[in-house]
Amino acid sequence: MRRHDKDFLHVSENRRVWLKPFALNLVVWICAVITSSCLRSNPPETANPDLNRYNWWNYYRQGLAAMEQSRYDEAQELLESAVGIRPGARTICRRDSWKERTYGLHMQENYFPYRELGICRFHQGNFEQAEHYLEESLSQEPSGRAKFYLNLTRRERLSKAPPPPPQLQWAEGSTNLWTRERIRKVQGAASGPARVARISIDNERLFYELAEERISFDKTVELAAGTNVIRITAEDLLGRQANAAINCIADWTPPCIVIAEERREGHRLLLSGTCYDNEVLAHVQAGNRVLYDHANGKDIGELSFNLSIPDAEMASIVAKDMAGNQIEFFAREDKTSVALQFQNAARLVMEGSAAGPLAGASGFQEKDRTQPVLRVTGQDSTLSVFEGEYYLDGEASDAGGLASIQVNGEEWLRTQDRGAKRMRFAGRLPLTGTNVFSVRALDREGNAVETRVTVLKKRPEYLDETYRLRTVLMPARAPEKSSWMHTDQVDELLNQSIARPPIRFRLLVRGEELKAVLHEQEISASELSDMATALRIGKLMPAELVLSGTVFNNGEGVTVYLRVIDTEQREVLYGTDVYSDKSLDELRYQLDGLVSKIEQFFPLVDTRIAECDRKKAVLAAGSGEGVHPGAKFLALDPKSSSGTGQVIKAGKQPVELRVQTVQAHSSMAEITPAGAEKLLTPGLRAVAR
Repeated sequence: MRRHDKDFLHVSENRRVWLKPFALNLVVWICAVITSSCLRSNPPETANPDLNRYNWWNYYRQGLAAMEQSRYDEAQELLESAVGIRPGARTICRRDSWKERTYGLHMQENYFPYRELGICRFHQGNFEQAEHYLEESLSQEPSGRAKFYLNLTRRERLSKAPPPPPQLQWAEGSTNLWTRERIRKVQGAASGPARVARISIDNERLFYELAEERISFDKTVELAAGTNVIRITAEDLLGRQANAAINCIADWTPPCIVIAEERREGHRLLLSGTCYDNEVLAHVQAGNRVLYDHANGKDIGELSFNLSIPDAEMASIVAKDMAGNQIEFFAREDKTSVALQFQNAARLVMEGSAAGPLAGASGFQEKDRTQPVLRVTGQDSTLSVFEGEYYLDGEASDAGGLASIQVNGEEWLRTQDRGAKRMRFAGRLPLTGTNVFSVRALDREGNAVETRVTVLKKRPEYLDETYRLRTVLMPARAPEKSSWMHTDQVDELLNQSIARPPIRFRLLVRGEELKAVLHEQEISASELSDMATALRIGKLMPAELVLSGTVFNNGEGVTVYLRVIDTEQREVLYGTDVYSDKSLDELRYQLDGLVSKIEQFFPLVDTRIAECDRKKAVLAAGSGEGVHPGAKFLALDPKSSSGTGQVIKAGKQPVELRVQTVQAHSSMAEITPAGAEKLLTPGLRAVAR
């Protein structure tokens, strides 16, 4: 045998001698670990190997699995171990949150141990502890599911000794209200020791999640002409209701003044006629003399008058109705009678006409062939209006007596007023797009005159949809499939709610178009909630905001969690959720509420520029007014006509103020584009995009 072969055998033998005790010790250590593991109180084995480890997330997942099978005692122990109330977990996590890091880059989503522990105790009938854990959860991270079960828990506790039912209060304090507006804000509060859980106005349920002892409400109601009965219902956790009905009388028509007869006696003008309103008169005054005041008498809709007005006074009649509509009548400054003026006007109309029996005629002939005189504000012109209605103001007269006054074919002269010499009329007419109002006056001899007013309804430029925040709503991601709804339903309901007027966010793409974009970009369903994916899509569109939603199965219901991602700041601005039990109607209601919460985070703040310095501007609004870092404002041109809301532009690009820092009632904003600061001065109006 060669020398190096002998040396090799010697070394190998030495290694065997050294390895024997090491191997023995290793076997002993493995056995000890196995024995120790068997002796520890650990969660029961499950089919999923990930659940058979002993950290907080393992206990939490097993606790949820036990709750799914209604094993609430076991679930309680597991959830208590996750937060360290009960020993056993190798690591613990004591805070509720939407996402917690487990190990490495792995995350646990929808981690709400205190919430689920509270729900578990609710099902066990321990309502006191259930309320404690649910309140703890809400103090750490609010969630719709915690609010839902806290309402159920408090209902059970209140049912043992029911307190008094709820009460309603509203701002006006009266059940009979007059208005000349087409909408009405219904404001007030509902209160009760059994906590107000639901408020409905005209059978429309307002969005509230958590029942409170006092809840304020503020809703805009569209009105119809005449009496509108607005019904308010408040319901507490025990199902008891408080009801109220407010009679809101919408009157959009001012009073009318009809001059039946007029004549002159010496140095006095004698007028007789009526003043009437389609509802109730509030005040009528001739010169300095009060003819009627509602405060001193009963409700009347018509008032007759006979006036003798000296030449030294201006003949005037002012009438106002209960809704605040007002109309005024003035005699001519030359102090001649209205009838004589109308005859002169008629003669001027006839002068220059072709030769004939009436050419150059003075006064009336055997047969009256003179047209009535018709004056309408804005007649034979095209006007632009930035409100929702137009105030049509006119006057018609005829010495021989009026027979008809029509606006777009609708009769405005009452039967009993036919033959009147003069009528002062007005109306507040709704607008949609391009509106043509045709006004026609006819006298008793059949002579007619007609004029037209064209009114274009326009929106202030800053309210145009193109200036709304450009937004993409990503398809909702669901870690687990639901048994009763699909994420496509969530997507569609959210899209419908966001697109419902008045539009707060400008959706760039939706539905199949968005799916095609995601397919083209090879973005999988698992990547939908990823920040990098949101930024990628935002840059591609381009979108300023990306709404990223996740749907979590929670027992019989679902939680929809929505994040608002600012693609420029590359951060999550806001995140919120709603919880719905197993009902598509309830899901629709909750998703409308979810969009409402997002919109409330982006209020349409209307403020002023307090200071301008180089590329920075100070706005006179801050966190107290709902402004947050990243908010964007438009500056409005003060030279534009009233109501147009014209946006200041640097070339073709709108001047924008991007908020960087926020104080309580002020904020600092960057002015873009470069050089636009020269166009801004303190005092300019600024409105949120």
